[in-house]
Amino acid sequence: MIPYGKNVRTAGRPSPSEIKIQVEHLQETIGESDIISCNAEGSTKINFSVELKVFPTKPAGVDEIVSNPVLLTVLDSSQKQVGKESPKKGVKEVKVSVYGRSNLDLLPIFLGERKFFECLLLEQDKKVVGQEVITWPNLPRMLVSAEVCELMLPSMQRKFQNILHVTVESLHNLLPEMTENITYRAAIAFPTYSESLQPIYFDNGAYNHSYEPEYFKKWTDFSFLEGRANLSKYSLSQNLEEVKTALPLDLSEISKNDAPCVEWYALKRCWLKKPGVTTIFNTLTRFAWFH
Repeated sequence: MIPYGKNVRTAGRPSPSEIKIQVEHLQETIGESDIISCNAEGSTKINFSVELKVFPTKPAGVDEIVSNPVLLTVLDSSQKQVGKESPKKGVKEVKVSVYGRSNLDLLPIFLGERKFFECLLLEQDKKVVGQEVITWPNLPRMLVSAEVCELMLPSMQRKFQNILHVTVESLHNLLPEMTENITYRAAIAFPTYSESLQPIYFDNGAYNHSYEPEYFKKWTDFSFLEGRANLSKYSLSQNLEEVKTALPLDLSEISKNDAPCVEWYALKRCWLKKPGVTTIFNTLTRFAWFH
């Protein structure tokens, strides 16, 4: 798999004179570019690629591609003026900072694409509010591509498999003992690429004093990121009246209460082989609300 950075565009935001690009998968760095000089105006062409080794014969290797996007970080490596002297006499030094982050979903490779292109928005590195927020039309954009030498899985093999999406949204009706000083982690057991149950963890639940719904799901593996680079393209429905539950609860009324809650809005996507599909279906059909 080779992501290929092609252009960096900016709109309404100063462009750094020099950048570096880091590529990570499963929180491990798989490549870092040399320093790239950027054009003062317009786009900058980038000739940088990395290789991600995939082992399609191993179930765990396929699941890693299905479940985990690639994280791209653009670093501002420009020289900046330091000291109180005039620009001519002042000292310049390089202070590397994160210019923007984005993620690349590799699902098209699993679904049979040999190569695909995507234009990524470079999101801000931190959580911002008010006037600090840069709207999506004004964010820098980077065109990338990913390709494989041969199909990852034959179409006949994919026919007997499926993909599981699990989302943990928010926790309400908190007990008095559940305060903001607690670390919140959720877990659920599902058979993924094996027949046995495997735990799926959702870390970094955020304690909030009131319910603040999100509109897009976050990738579970990027829960450590503060900014919007952890967002997926999967949207969250705001219509809680359609949520089915075996309990006598009105979720839409609970969410309207101005009461503390714990929020994840996190998505985990898993690869299922045929035995796992059968196990999940048999498990879900035990609940009356599923019918």
